[in-house]
Amino acid sequence: MLFRSVTGLTVPEFDQISREMGSKYEEYERRRLSKRKRKRDVGGN
Repeated sequence: MLFRSVTGLTVPEFDQISREMGSKYEEYERRRLSKRKRKRDVGGN
């Protein structure tokens, strides 16, 4: 009950959104990090 009152979502709803956002975020980061000239490699090396 506390989780829903804080987030407005049930735990299963949150889990589904989290899975969807996780895969989209990984793709977004991959594109973001690969589209510009970088002084350092991804990860700081």
